[in-house]
Amino acid sequence: MSYVVYRKSDSLIMHPANNRYKTEWKSEGAAKAFLTRMVKMGYNRDEYAAVPSVDYKPAMVEKTNMMSGKKYMEDINTPNYCSPSSESYWSM
Repeated sequence: MSYVVYRKSDSLIMHPANNRYKTEWKSEGAAKAFLTRMVKMGYNRDEYAAVPSVDYKPAMVEKTNMMSGKKYMEDINTPNYCSPSSESYWSM
């Protein structure tokens, strides 16, 4: 089972500053250790939680397709280059 650390207010998954692709930890202890390192960097511990990845439910946000102008719902953790609302998506 893997664990994620997320912000409670909008369910955005947190990642280490030096590795934006690492979003899951193999144990609860590793996730809580990352949370402790975040607190040492100045984050407020009460705003974040470490939970098993199967219990994590991401929030959906409304965005606008850059080419058609239509509104759609998208997972908050979608990278910008994978989102039709960004120029980088359409320039590939």
